[in-house]
Amino acid sequence: MKPIIPVFDGHNDTLTKYFNIDPEGETFLSGNASCRLDLPRAKQGGFAGGLFAVFTDTPKGLVERDITWGSKQTAEGYVSPLRSTVDQAYAASFSDKVIDYLRRLESKSAGQMMVAASIGELDK
Repeated sequence: MKPIIPVFDGHNDTLTKYFNIDPEGETFLSGNASCRLDLPRAKQGGFAGGLFAVFTDTPKGLVERDITWGSKQTAEGYVSPLRSTVDQAYAASFSDKVIDYLRRLESKSAGQMMVAASIGELDK
């Protein structure tokens, strides 16, 4: 069997997606076939770490929340309009909740994952 080469992902949106679909984080920790990344597959594939983007979704109830909202296919590809501005207080609150979610995942993982807050912690 070939050795697994450690992978460091420079950007992924997994955290915000799981925050929206799995508020307790159970399927991230145990496995979720409907998502591209979960803890069991990360371990199996040699995922050594990554930068998890925290982005603010469009608030619930707005039609713009649909990822296909306003998109049109053209001969050159897809064209999508800019979405409405998100209120700063909403964005800050949402981002704080996603970061708290990450900390809860870390705690529930029983040492299987950790949040690195400095370069030195990446070697752990």
